[in-house]
Amino acid sequence: YMEEAAAIEIFVDDMEMAYKDKVEKLGLANWVAELADDHVEFNQQFYLRGIEQTGKPKGNLRDIRRQLDVVYHRMIELIEAYTLVNGDKGHTAFIEELNYQIDYFNEHGHHHKQHDLKKAVIATIPDQVFAGVPVTVMPEVFYEEKLLVFADDYEVTYKDNHQPGTASLYVHGKGEYKGKSITRFNIVENK
Repeated sequence: YMEEAAAIEIFVDDMEMAYKDKVEKLGLANWVAELADDHVEFNQQFYLRGIEQTGKPKGNLRDIRRQLDVVYHRMIELIEAYTLVNGDKGHTAFIEELNYQIDYFNEHGHHHKQHDLKKAVIATIPDQVFAGVPVTVMPEVFYEEKLLVFADDYEVTYKDNHQPGTASLYVHGKGEYKGKSITRFNIVENK
């Protein structure tokens, strides 16, 4: 980003100063001005996005979800213990409302769903050159056009990747993803 931003700024400066006469003669002044304005707008949005990101929780959201699940289950245990000790007096309405909210959440698909990787698309893997050791590659895996993240969303295993020929790569779902998808790639002799 920094290199691209610097290149655009230098380009705009050159067009507005060093080549101003030529830019105007070619009728490109409006285009250069628009590029400059768009660049300023992008920088402002980039800056605001950075500020927005600082307010977000740090760490893996799945880990945060697991922590919240522990807190939720502990809260339910405490409510059940309190009810057991004190009876249903005065908090039955609260428990019924809580149960209603849980049921509504689960019925309307807001619970954690797993997506089947049988529907995933694995980008074509180019031929790999055999170097005397098992060949491993990091595939690009897409689910409904979303690029998945290795280790968070999937893991890979291989078959027949220890010599030239056709190897199989298995993508196994993880986290929100289940199931597996298979692709093949060629291992060629080193010439």
